Amino acid sequence: WITKHLSQSGATIQELNTLRICLSKVKGGKLLQHIPQGRVVSLIISDIVGDPLDLIASGPTVPASVTPEAALQVLKQYPHSHPTYQYLINILLQQSQQSTNLQNHQQQKLIRCDNNIIASNSLALNFARSVSNVYYKFKEYAYEADPFAGDARAHAKLVAQKLRSARNYVTKGVDILYLAGGETTVNLSDTPQPGKGGRNQEVVLAVLCEFWETGMEGIYFLSGGTDGEDGPTDAAGAFIHQGIWQQANDLNLDPFAYLDRHDAYHFFKQLDALFITGPTHTNVMDIEIGIVAS
Repeated sequence: WITKHLSQSGATIQELNTLRICLSKVKGGKLLQHIPQGRVVSLIISDIVGDPLDLIASGPTVPASVTPEAALQVLKQYPHSHPTYQYLINILLQQSQQSTNLQNHQQQKLIRCDNNIIASNSLALNFARSVSNVYYKFKEYAYEADPFAGDARAHAKLVAQKLRSARNYVTKGVDILYLAGGETTVNLSDTPQPGKGGRNQEVVLAVLCEFWETGMEGIYFLSGGTDGEDGPTDAAGAFIHQGIWQQANDLNLDPFAYLDRHDAYHFFKQLDALFITGPTHTNVMDIEIGIVAS
């Protein structure tokens, strides 16, 4: 219940994992307490911006750097009247009053544990860029080294600005590739009956709204979850270009109305513009690909 509530309220994965660490018996390095003496090697697939070892999967083999006080702040930031909410508050208050040597015990365990990141968003982006070099020979790049985060609609405005600037820059024979990775959030708390979609579909729809008055001539944009899933849908994300823009106009679809009710899935489904891959069983956050063609 609490995970669903926090996610729908716009909480970040860092905030979710802060709470999970405090409430779990294995997260936050506690798994090491259940492992016999010997060497431990942890192979980690990162699905969090910045690859913080203590927050990926809530760090089962990394000593916790969060406190019950931090988890309490997360709950207080997203209040709810559900009885479970107050129950969790009481648990965390009790934890904060207890004095244990758990942290020292975890640190001793960590000495024999090697944590290794074997897959991450940055590795995926670097591979995408290398593939583009081999097959498409892009001469210019708008490669975002810093991962994006925050509200999906606010991020979409920044993406639209970058794509628009790139379109003003391109010359004949020079195409620009835009690559970025990270993870946004969608706040559903202000929508009583939200539609269907996910953060990637919301970003793409919001970008389309930014180009609604001018069209998308020469611009192609896709945003998708690397695990093949985006929200409670069968799509990994969505894509747009001038043809999608024209088709939406021909069908008299109002992207702003769909965006207001967080219903990107049904908007793109009518245009056959959902990006459907099926589950990949590997999550390294989201990837955005844009092409600005001359």
